Amino acid sequence: MINVINMFQHSKLVTAIDANQTTLQLPFGDGKKFKVPVGDHFYVTMRAGTIFEHVKVIGATQDTIMVVRGQDNTTKQSFNAGTCVDVIWNHLQLCEYVKACANGTDA
Repeated sequence: MINVINMFQHSKLVTAIDANQTTLQLPFGDGKKFKVPVGDHFYVTMRAGTIFEHVKVIGATQDTIMVVRGQDNTTKQSFNAGTCVDVIWNHLQLCEYVKACANGTDA
């Protein structure tokens, strides 16, 4: 289920990632901003200049978050250390949230 409790959190990648990597390493202590209950998910946007990608966060352990890459019609990209990682509204996240609300489920 979509979970929006982490909305508007911000961090940066500690290490560079390639287009197929499914874990994101965040700075010490930032992982707590991106916790997600088992069975829930939310989306983050990674952005470096004009290059961006939406990813689905499906889990977090300490300062590492597990993601599904290339969501909401974005393409999997490689990103350098220091890339911004933000929980902001994207089309898919908003659609899932509205559907959850319309169905009377907590989001």
